[in-house]
Amino acid sequence: MTIIEKKWVCCQIGAREYYAVPRALHRIKKLEALITDAWISPRSITDTVCKKYFQQSVNRYHSDLDMFPVRSFNPSFFLFEFIHRRLKTPTGNRNLFRNNWFQKKAIGELNKPPIITSLKRRTTSVFAYSYAAINLARFVKDLGCQFVLGQIDPGLEEENIVRAISDRNPEYLPKFQRQPESFWISWLEECKLADQIIVNSEWSRTCLTKVGVPLDKIFILPLAYQSDTEAKDYTKSYPDKFTSDRPMRALFMGQLTLRKGIAELKRASTILKDEPIEFWLVGYPVVSNSSSLLLGNKNIRWIGRVSENIKRQYYQNADVFIFPTFSDGFGLTQLEAQSWKLPIIASKFCGDVVTNKHNGLILDVVNENAIAQALKYCLHNPDELMKFSNSSIDLNRFSIEQLRMEYTRLFERQNI
Repeated sequence: MTIIEKKWVCCQIGAREYYAVPRALHRIKKLEALITDAWISPRSITDTVCKKYFQQSVNRYHSDLDMFPVRSFNPSFFLFEFIHRRLKTPTGNRNLFRNNWFQKKAIGELNKPPIITSLKRRTTSVFAYSYAAINLARFVKDLGCQFVLGQIDPGLEEENIVRAISDRNPEYLPKFQRQPESFWISWLEECKLADQIIVNSEWSRTCLTKVGVPLDKIFILPLAYQSDTEAKDYTKSYPDKFTSDRPMRALFMGQLTLRKGIAELKRASTILKDEPIEFWLVGYPVVSNSSSLLLGNKNIRWIGRVSENIKRQYYQNADVFIFPTFSDGFGLTQLEAQSWKLPIIASKFCGDVVTNKHNGLILDVVNENAIAQALKYCLHNPDELMKFSNSSIDLNRFSIEQLRMEYTRLFERQNI
């Protein structure tokens, strides 16, 4: 009896995780096709145009899949983005329209030989990311094939959390707008149709089970991360004591949103205004009245968006990384910080990177007092920061090779 090796089709918008899932599947020779919205080879004319006019399409490529026949919709993608830019379609609506557009295009590709043939034979399964998968899931399940959903965040429970945070901080605009009920009904159907759901943290799994997703279909696979080659042999140093001439530098990196705990961090900076601490906020503020959030305290430096090269310098020069998120599917910046041996103060509502008092500190609750207390501990114990830095985690456990092994184990365990 001949054993047929099952293969996978990955359908994804954008370059999430730098195409980690299709790359991992390709390495174990299980990738039949990658279907994505745009695929743009570097140094091509298209790449040059994108860098000038379509920044959101930059880096839609990975050399690991250079010789693989990726299926994309570049002309249609550019037309879609151009039309909605001219129409000034609100971001939320544009995302919904883009998700529907992509699924229609992707189903068209699934319907073409040889993919449709292998789907009908049930020798191929399909992977797609949440919120852009409902029509794909229906199509695949109607054919009797297996469908796996990559859940990019903690879902509906995270929206409930963010609404509560917004209600507590009415001074920061714009006010929180819930997704329409139909959005979450569609997502819950995605979860119901999926044979397996892959999340990136225990926190995400907890949030999904709170809204009724069965625990036995949820699997945790952390994000894949490849550290900067220059970071491999990097070591940090700390003064014997932090002073006004050499303050402790606390770095926040990412979008400045209420969900990330930025309001609590601002209030913590007020509590610590007389201490030798500088707060470096690197990222783009989502709140419209950002001046009241970012300015006013002399110990806050808002840097704004920076390039990858400049970002690297902030990780190197900071003394501690602060990540007081209320909810995150993982928080990739934690791995970026650890790659540069930077200790972390993080909440427990994200991916498990920090071990308390080993490579950083865990916030059991997210509020200004807890943040201030953790920062004060670091401020008065620079020797502990040095120990935390020397205990930075082994990032090999988040490598694409590790992800490949995790997917292999998952497929073998589930007989996929």
